[in-house]
Amino acid sequence: MSFVVVAKFPCKPGHVEATGDLFRAALSDTREFAGYERINVVPNEASGTIC
Repeated sequence: MSFVVVAKFPCKPGHVEATGDLFRAALSDTREFAGYERINVVPNEASGTIC
């Protein structure tokens, strides 16, 4: 069974890319789990968020 979860994280101004890098690094272990399908980390500089 698959689930779709969309989360939006506000970032400090000028820190969107660094926050995205932090999420990518933190989620690397998750990508190793059996059954892992996909995690996208999408930075949006215009809105100052990570989705």
